[in-house]
Amino acid sequence: VAEMRAPNGGGREALQRAVRDRLVDGIGSPPDVVVIADPHTVLKTPSGKIRRGATRDAYLKGTLGAQRSVAAQRVRLIANAFHARARTFAGMLGAAVFTIWILLVVLASLPVLWAYLSLRRPGPHANRATRRWCRLALAACGLRPRVVRLDETRALDAGILIANHASYLDVVVLMAVIPVAFRFVAKRALTAYPLIGTVIRKAGHLTIEKAGFSDRLAGAEDLEQRLRQGERLLIFPEGTFVRAPGLLPFRLGVFRAAVDSGLPIVPIAIAGTRHVLPDGTWLLHRGPITVTIGAPIAPVARGWPEMVRLRDAAVKAIRAGCGEPAMAGDMT
Repeated sequence: VAEMRAPNGGGREALQRAVRDRLVDGIGSPPDVVVIADPHTVLKTPSGKIRRGATRDAYLKGTLGAQRSVAAQRVRLIANAFHARARTFAGMLGAAVFTIWILLVVLASLPVLWAYLSLRRPGPHANRATRRWCRLALAACGLRPRVVRLDETRALDAGILIANHASYLDVVVLMAVIPVAFRFVAKRALTAYPLIGTVIRKAGHLTIEKAGFSDRLAGAEDLEQRLRQGERLLIFPEGTFVRAPGLLPFRLGVFRAAVDSGLPIVPIAIAGTRHVLPDGTWLLHRGPITVTIGAPIAPVARGWPEMVRLRDAAVKAIRAGCGEPAMAGDMT
């Protein structure tokens, strides 16, 4: 297919014969069809590249060179734009309704938990009540996390559970689905928040400073002491989360505690919470949530190289479970 500005007639037929002769001379065989068409017949991409396959298909369908109505094109473009905007609006409306429903559930049930914790003394009952509230709240909101390989934690008498951190929803999900008792290791600054601080104090969750490198490793001594007392701890080794998918660098303090205490690491991968409640917005979206509890990874040596080995093994296991890549950066 070639374009020609000359009018129909002998000039076009002469050009067709010339093309056939040139191809016979060049490859020894004539083409099946030579189409000399009007300008703008050959289909192209927006950047100007020839769409050979699309041009051939149009010829076979008999639509090559057909003039399109400008009015029809405008209608089609307007319809496509309206459809895209309608889908965006419907998605935002659905997310807004879903968010309002969750807020109603939280506002109706959370004061009951807060009052119960405030009136009771600290103890295991606080942790049980919080876990029960997390399960009921997720069920009422229609969020039912799927748990994979749940049996791995039941045989664990003591150790460190570590999970990737993707959303504010992670804590609620883990409290709801992990069947064994554990305590979170949280940033000390969270105790300043009224409700969160009440839960941390009443349930006996551990708090550490995470400001700088020295604090990261110093916090490992507190972890090791709790572990030697037979407690099961859960920590987010990333320390925080961002909106973009991907695992942030894992801090080594938790792996130092595992090596010094000789207790295993249990990797837990959370998938879906970043979509349900992304960072930077309070607009929630429906979606599946999966929690994959991996096999314990036990330390087999001492020292810095063993901490790094544990960290790399944990990153590999969690990355496989959450489906997100590990971001490049300082892993200290």
